[in-house]
Amino acid sequence: VSVSKEPVESVTLTKTYKLANEGTESPDVKFSYVIENAGMEDEAEGVTVQPSISGDYSVSFTGSEVTPAGASKSFTINLPEIGFTGIGIYSYTIHEVDGNIAGVKYDDKDVTMKITVVNDEVNGGFDYYVALYKDGIKIEDEDAFTNTYEANTLTIKKDVQGNFSDPDKRFPFEIALTGVDGDKYESSYNITGVKDESSSTTVSVGGGTANVNISENDGAIVITNLPYGVTYTVTETDPDDYKVVGENTHTGTIGEVASEVTIVNEKGNTSIDTGVYLDNLPYIIVFAGVLAAVAVLVIRRRRVDD
Repeated sequence: VSVSKEPVESVTLTKTYKLANEGTESPDVKFSYVIENAGMEDEAEGVTVQPSISGDYSVSFTGSEVTPAGASKSFTINLPEIGFTGIGIYSYTIHEVDGNIAGVKYDDKDVTMKITVVNDEVNGGFDYYVALYKDGIKIEDEDAFTNTYEANTLTIKKDVQGNFSDPDKRFPFEIALTGVDGDKYESSYNITGVKDESSSTTVSVGGGTANVNISENDGAIVITNLPYGVTYTVTETDPDDYKVVGENTHTGTIGEVASEVTIVNEKGNTSIDTGVYLDNLPYIIVFAGVLAAVAVLVIRRRRVDD
């Protein structure tokens, strides 16, 4: 068995938590761990029960601590407090509890901790040697657990086309978000870039629709920090006398690539009534030139006759 070179009194396990994407922010999260017995080997005679490891093993992060580069925190297991009564190799499974917080990718790979207990022939009692494994491979304590907060943005834009279109005209939109069953979401998510005072500035997952009014000149509006797996539906509800180019409802799911919806409307692109058929203008110009030439010839002939 591969073990630590020197006896230890405690084991410190480190977890790293990071953001998947710039511009997102994790909610405050507490990660908890359960330690379960996983069997004994070469235990001393009379040792029939493996001692259990109990206690509150957890680490907490505030949203502001977490960055794309990652933040690290640790928890410690004090070995003498476990209560070994004999030599042997004692295995434990350390499991991260899935808290079902939307956007948090929990580490679903357990850490196996093997504690080799031997007699301390100098001081009496026991010495403890520890080895950590994950997927059958020995790891260092700082590589115990890794988590990622996975969230992204939804951008919504308006595009108007045609020679009678008004880039300042605002069109009404409804936005609805649906979450993953069992996941826990923030109470609301911010809508930034809104220029119309009657528009919603937040939207909730599973909490009905948000209503916003958007013009082309307003620019994009953005819903920030949406966890992966959230499904969005964006609908333009009243295009007025504008034609919708394509679909007026767009749906999709938040994922690794930022989502964008652009709804296009068209008005115009018809010939302008000026009283002159512009398509005949070249012929009119040629005809006018011919008349002018005839007039010149008539004038010259009269002068000659005189």
